Amino acid sequence: MAKMVQVFMVVRCYSCETFQVHQVKKTNKWACKVCNEKQSVVKVFGKGNAADCRKHVQKMNMMRGQKEAEKVAAALENPMHPPEDYASTFTADEPQPQPGEEQLPHP
Repeated sequence: MAKMVQVFMVVRCYSCETFQVHQVKKTNKWACKVCNEKQSVVKVFGKGNAADCRKHVQKMNMMRGQKEAEKVAAALENPMHPPEDYASTFTADEPQPQPGEEQLPHP
């Protein structure tokens, strides 16, 4: 009798963007193990036995984490500052506009 081999797939959650290993089933629905978001299989990043899929998932999640860390480091190196003369455009007795709010001229 032939032994049935379980096939696993590598998928990525749309919500938390974590790569995960899930067993291939007849339905294409799955739930994220991290955020528990229910979703359909949209793209399969790999298929195979469980051990190979786990290694692939670890590698892809590590690469995602490194890219995210590089973005954070770049943002810390080049912080955005408002122009130096921004605060001097308002006097102390005038209310400063909130972001997205226009300053109306005084009558």
